[in-house]
Amino acid sequence: AFQRAVLQTAPEYVSCVIQINSDEEQWVSESPYLRAFDRLDEVHHQMEEETLSAAMNEIGYSLILQETCPLPNGKALVRLDYKRNGDNMIYGAYLDDGKLLDEIINAIGVFYEQYNWLITDHEITNSEYGKLFESQEYLWLSGEEFHKIAKSDDCEIWCVASAFPKSIALEEILKYELPYADGNAGFWIDDVKLQTPLSELEIVIFDGCSCFILSKQKAHRDLFLEKFNGSYDLIEDNKKRNAIIAIITDEVKDIQEYIENDHFVWHVYHAIFNNRSLDSKYELLLEKCRSRLMSIGLL
Repeated sequence: AFQRAVLQTAPEYVSCVIQINSDEEQWVSESPYLRAFDRLDEVHHQMEEETLSAAMNEIGYSLILQETCPLPNGKALVRLDYKRNGDNMIYGAYLDDGKLLDEIINAIGVFYEQYNWLITDHEITNSEYGKLFESQEYLWLSGEEFHKIAKSDDCEIWCVASAFPKSIALEEILKYELPYADGNAGFWIDDVKLQTPLSELEIVIFDGCSCFILSKQKAHRDLFLEKFNGSYDLIEDNKKRNAIIAIITDEVKDIQEYIENDHFVWHVYHAIFNNRSLDSKYELLLEKCRSRLMSIGLL
């Protein structure tokens, strides 16, 4: 359960404090309040540093700091800090153009049969397989099954397709929320995560008009960028755009239009980057925004 909780957010650092007891039978010290801990022994589980570190290693975290603070009665608090390993990074690439699912999978060098696939938030145009998808919240497909559907003639699938190692059971995967695309603000933050951290790869296709991938493998991102003209690094673009929005927000925060409607930030953004018109009374505001953005290389 603790491993799943960590993987749900996949933070760069995790800090834990555990109590070590030299006497496992007397893990609560004598005190006038001892009775308040009655029956805790029914749920108490002695945790050891080595066991915790082994569990963290399994999900890609390495121990970087260990400190011990002695306590009375043979007890101690042990602080254990862990850092996410570099190979746990998530890589992403985006294309503002529609591509077929089979085209994307072939472009990034993935073999369907390597994985089992969870298909969610889906819509399909192919009549042959339409009934399979109809009224299903999700589909759990073998690589062979998914390959047959994706490569079939006149088949266009708009969905989130998540690839999982074959060793991971569907029961474990369904302990997490099902991945989705429509209205998912998590795609546009600086530190984008796979929606189901047990997956290796996530492919998202929006209504045939845009698509992107998230992957634990850098090669998938690099191949996507190489194969599809006009594609770009999703995570780097998010970081740049969010930094720009933060500066614009700082400049407009006291303006009445922003106070009444925070979408005013985007009006300013599009005026600067897409030459959209904005009332001339904001020309000084635009110049201040441009000046700040230029000073840090964002314009």
